[in-house]
Amino acid sequence: MDKTFYIGDIGCFSHLQEGERILPEPGLRYECWRPGTSQREPGDVKWVTRRDHVLYAEMTTGNQFRISGEYDHHSVIPFDAA
Repeated sequence: MDKTFYIGDIGCFSHLQEGERILPEPGLRYECWRPGTSQREPGDVKWVTRRDHVLYAEMTTGNQFRISGEYDHHSVIPFDAA
């Protein structure tokens, strides 16, 4: 049985192919938070994609933020959209 792969299923960059986009689970939305602060970025996460060995979150605002890697990266936090 095939399973749809969602943002919550990603453990590390190797779970995605280069350029592959993964969407939020139905009924969930994801926010992106700035490293070391309690400030969230504007918009919601549209998808997560892989570029090289790093994951990026594309926001509804069009901005992209690094969400994995060695240095300061953003946190992606799920919220119930219902």
